[in-house]
Amino acid sequence: MHTVSLAARSLIAGNPDEAEQRARQALQIGTGTGEPDAATIFGAQIQAVSFQRGTLGDLVPIMEQAATQDPGVSNFVPPILAMAHAEADRTDKAGLLLDEFAAKDFVLPLDTMWLSGMVAYAEAVIECRASNLAGPVFQRLRPWANQLACSGATSAGPVSHFLGGLATVLKRYETADDYFVQAQAFSERVSSKYFAARTNLSYGRMLLERQDRSGREKGRRLLTKARTAAAVNGYGNVERRAAAALKAPP
Repeated sequence: MHTVSLAARSLIAGNPDEAEQRARQALQIGTGTGEPDAATIFGAQIQAVSFQRGTLGDLVPIMEQAATQDPGVSNFVPPILAMAHAEADRTDKAGLLLDEFAAKDFVLPLDTMWLSGMVAYAEAVIECRASNLAGPVFQRLRPWANQLACSGATSAGPVSHFLGGLATVLKRYETADDYFVQAQAFSERVSSKYFAARTNLSYGRMLLERQDRSGREKGRRLLTKARTAAAVNGYGNVERRAAAALKAPP
């Protein structure tokens, strides 16, 4: 568990290569001592590593197989799949999973994975620009704005980041601004390069979308900062999306 925690700390810091190395060490220790949850925890950490690298979409077949083989993770697989499809720009497939979630009245089991599952769905809603779903998810996450979405083995980042993204989809730009500032402060406080880069990306895109002259200048600065940090640290999707946003016509 100590090595698992070290891997989780590496994820929070935004060091995916270091996190993978520590996750593999934990798997080796757990397997050698007969820990039954070692493989499940390793799988969750590798998913988080892949998310930071921008390759989560490549793991979809493995996640689908895991859901059939391990009933203990079956409740958490749909939100991760929705997020993975959205990360790979397969918004049609992500949308189908979001519709299934909406049909269940946005209910997830109230266990230690609830918050991680909710922000995974939130990420899919944001990338799919699903304005009809953003409101209900926003309302369910709003009480946890000051929290870190963390399962113990992985972390998806500050909830305020996702609230900023959902508010953007709803075109509540002032609200989004407040939450993104909160997320920036969190990432600075815990020295998280990855969370900071993701928030700068989302914040920058929002400011360009808002069509305010001074805001556009700030938005471009944030996008440039996100792209630079992503290029240095290997955050593939953050770099790609920041570059695309910077190339968009004014």
